[in-house]
Amino acid sequence: MQSGKIMQFWSAEAVGFMADATEYSDFHRKLTEILLPYLPKDGHICDAGCGLGALGRELSAHCAQVTAIDSSEIAVAAAKSKPLPENTEVICADLHEVEQTFDAMIFCYFGRIGEILNIAGKICRGKVIIIKRSCAEHHFSLNRPSRSYAPDKTRETLDRLEIPCLQRHLSLEFGQPFRSVSDAVAFFRLYDHGTEPVTAERVLPRLQPISHPTYRYYLSERREMELFVLDAADIRAGQKDAASAALI
Repeated sequence: MQSGKIMQFWSAEAVGFMADATEYSDFHRKLTEILLPYLPKDGHICDAGCGLGALGRELSAHCAQVTAIDSSEIAVAAAKSKPLPENTEVICADLHEVEQTFDAMIFCYFGRIGEILNIAGKICRGKVIIIKRSCAEHHFSLNRPSRSYAPDKTRETLDRLEIPCLQRHLSLEFGQPFRSVSDAVAFFRLYDHGTEPVTAERVLPRLQPISHPTYRYYLSERREMELFVLDAADIRAGQKDAASAALI
């Protein structure tokens, strides 16, 4: 996942945790089922800010061609570490500099709405799907500090530019499995926003013991999200109207 000022932090440790979560969860399969009605099955789909490429892999079973793009070299390397479907390509690139065009684009947890509209307006021919986090807590902190992820700015921007869109609330489970308590402690030390030391004693009450051949504990997270579906042609019209109004 990628953006200009808001970017997913990728390190070897972060990639490892995300790979485990993706392996354990059916989040991307369920998300794909939700997105498919808005996508052309015979089209070329772009997963913009793809991270480890899990969504692109799911889409590849239903769409003619998928290109997954992220600016993080370590994330793209992880995405390429497993064999890719024949109709799927993973590219390390800054989407602002991509010249290839797509029949549809998906921006899942990508960044600011203005940035998304600028990119999609240039290189998308059809549907633009935006998925924004919608919650008031940082779930991967032990004290759950309040932090607004409300997607109001997205809707306000679309309304201001008079860009029609379909909006839908989504709620899907996408938690984190752990092989041990020490793994869970390392996870919270990576993502915790609190000021107190992260210890096993503080972490254990947040974990659910599970029966699994690889993982012993699970940290549940229900991802609350807002889905916006719009047309690239409407983005270009809105941007043109806004530019014209600025000249008056």
